[in-house]
Amino acid sequence: MTLKRLFGKHLKSIRESHGLTQQEFAELVNMQPNSIGQIEIGYKAVSFSTLERFSEKLNMDYKEFFDFEGVTQNENYLSEALASELRNLDAESQKFVLSSVKNMVKFIKNRNI
Repeated sequence: MTLKRLFGKHLKSIRESHGLTQQEFAELVNMQPNSIGQIEIGYKAVSFSTLERFSEKLNMDYKEFFDFEGVTQNENYLSEALASELRNLDAESQKFVLSSVKNMVKFIKNRNI
């Protein structure tokens, strides 16, 4: 996962932990809501001045924005949750799901070429 994506996922969790919507957070830090959305999905990076604004408005230390431990654990959680759901299926259903997932992955990879 890229640094921008990690940062964005973590920023979203920070925003949500402060009970803020994207709109409310954008107003707090004097940004457009779509810019916050682009940062949260990893399309856009933040500048130092933006990071300073986030830090000041949320009363957080800079380094807290780069503590990605929870974000990477969340990624592992998704894999584990998927595996758990699959274990609840019979063998024939598991084969069907595996075939479907392989086709979806192939489609996604071809789309990104």
